[in-house]
Amino acid sequence: MEKGEVMGKTGQGMKVEPFGPLLLAEVECHSCSGKATLSDPSCRECVFLPLLERKADGVVLKHPYHRLYSLSSFLEEWRSLRPLLSEQGMLGLGRGKGCMDCLRERRRMVEDTLTSFLRTLEVPHPQAKGRGKGCLECTSRFTLFLKQLEGKYRSLLSLWRKDFHEIPRPFFSDCFILPFRERGRVLEEYSLKGGRGKVRIHEREDSPLRFYELDLPEFHLPEETMELLEEAFLEETEMEDKEEGWRRILLKKGGGKYRGEELERLSSLLSSWTSYGILEALSRDEHLTDFLFPSPPELQPVRVIHERWDLCETGIHCSTSFLLSLAARLASRVGTSFDEVRPQLDVEVEELGLRIFLARDPALWKGVSMAVRKRREKTWTQPLFLLRGSLTPLASSFLSWAVRNGASAFIIGEVGSAKTSLLESLLPEVGREHHLICFQDTPELHVEELARCGYSVENVRIGRPEELEKQIEAFLRGGPAHWFIAEVRSQEAVRAALGAAARRGSQPVVSSFHARSRREMYELICRILGLSPAVYKHVDLVVGTARFRGKEGTVRRVVEVSEVRKEWKEEPEYSDLFSYDRRKDFLFPLSLLEGSERLLRRLSFRPRLEEVRDAAKHLRFLPPEEGGSELVPSVCRREGKEEGEALKEILWEALMKTKLVELSSEDPSLLELEGVTRCYGKYFSLVRREGVGEKTFRTWLRW
Repeated sequence: MEKGEVMGKTGQGMKVEPFGPLLLAEVECHSCSGKATLSDPSCRECVFLPLLERKADGVVLKHPYHRLYSLSSFLEEWRSLRPLLSEQGMLGLGRGKGCMDCLRERRRMVEDTLTSFLRTLEVPHPQAKGRGKGCLECTSRFTLFLKQLEGKYRSLLSLWRKDFHEIPRPFFSDCFILPFRERGRVLEEYSLKGGRGKVRIHEREDSPLRFYELDLPEFHLPEETMELLEEAFLEETEMEDKEEGWRRILLKKGGGKYRGEELERLSSLLSSWTSYGILEALSRDEHLTDFLFPSPPELQPVRVIHERWDLCETGIHCSTSFLLSLAARLASRVGTSFDEVRPQLDVEVEELGLRIFLARDPALWKGVSMAVRKRREKTWTQPLFLLRGSLTPLASSFLSWAVRNGASAFIIGEVGSAKTSLLESLLPEVGREHHLICFQDTPELHVEELARCGYSVENVRIGRPEELEKQIEAFLRGGPAHWFIAEVRSQEAVRAALGAAARRGSQPVVSSFHARSRREMYELICRILGLSPAVYKHVDLVVGTARFRGKEGTVRRVVEVSEVRKEWKEEPEYSDLFSYDRRKDFLFPLSLLEGSERLLRRLSFRPRLEEVRDAAKHLRFLPPEEGGSELVPSVCRREGKEEGEALKEILWEALMKTKLVELSSEDPSLLELEGVTRCYGKYFSLVRREGVGEKTFRTWLRW
């Protein structure tokens, strides 16, 4: 095919297809020797001449790279040329001898302006000429027409300069990713795990919503590499493992030119995109917690929730067809369907650590939407919370000491305030010497990693309430254990677990709930779930969490640690052990300890060895009758220890955790589960043999 000729006259190779509510002119460019880009004059002529008569909002040139051009305003103005060019009277009157030759010449002149404009992207300036005295009126009319036409070209050129952006994507990609083109500044830049790509967070001058720019290497591969990938993709492979099949084809076709590891990486890219699309790349960002695909996805970009920068807009645009295709694959995995009869789908993708919820009509008025919750790849630990400033060492150590010694705790807060993460971080605090039972209806907790690190942990899947009752009774007969209930959606399941724990009396439970305050928590337990106030009295601690937005991003904080007192009748009473001062960003031990406020602040924020060594002489637990903790003396009586000894345990543990966070600046792995488990194991083994104190701490530090 000669470039520009057949395509320009017939539109062969072009299909105008719906892209959600939009219309895209898709041009198949594989059989053409052109460059498959609208930066090429011949390609512009091939594409835009047929679009004089066909409505489209944008253009996609399909080669190994698919190049999108969103030119809605330009194409609308371009189509307006058609009726203008069809006005025969604008060319002349055609009354005299030789007029038809003149009109044909003028017709060619006008048509030449189309190709001239498309090839040069300059405004053409044709001149009207008459052949005699009788041509004056006709020439004047044609001159006015040419000026009108020139105005159209000026408008088109202005729209082209404003709207022309080339957005390439690999042929296997399900989305287009737009770069950041607005005025603003970069707030943060980092790499995705495993070198998967780069992320830049932009602050925009004209919008309070930050921009999440995703830059993936496969969107910048050389053209010849993309052609090799397309050859492999289109070649039939009989292997069930598609990735391995593509790897072998790539080795056969490109083994002499590419290294083996590079071809393996390319086959892995093909596999991940055809399995999960853009979700695989987003799952590699450890700073993201949620991805939101609103309906219709063609008109609205994907939005993400960043742990630091909160809600961000991206340049990622997907299609309804991609969401439907993904939903069909996910539904088949769990033995269900996604259609008008079952318009909602809730499914886990464990290999990516994602929980996906999709909805379509009739659950939506129109289209398909998707919401994705991402969990951290590794287990949350208390030292990670300390590093982020979400919790103070003193509050962390008291909370861990209480739960370790059998206290029950409810963790409350709104969506995204790190409730489940905080609950998970308490699992290693209980230790490997205790049995842990986790109740969850979706795999939020990293139970397998805990088991690999030597924890005795049971992962109970919440199913039908009648089956859960039998499971609970079996676990109650199975000996002492700590129960951890993640955010279970079944009210019957929560009621069964909490009711059984309260009946047992000594069964410690740690659970997380969506509740904004202690009052809401009480209403949820006693009014909505229908449990008696006696069950609420089984709770020892209520831990409140919250998130706050500021100039430097979003922070998550523990904002209260309250103790539920036991002697009340109508309304619950509390002791406010720790209270958060937002202005100072500080969690202060309000009614837990009695002593110098200055000393308490230092011990809370960054305890030092000399302060911890002498602190027991200057501090004491505030007695219950003065508004202090009832839990502390109760635990001490049960364990047969003095309150001063318990205070030392908490303070030295706070110092140990502080030091662990300091050491992590050189070795971040110390804050992950494996490192925390080793450090805790050594420290508490020393405490058991030698007791708490400076000698034990220094021995641990040398280790």
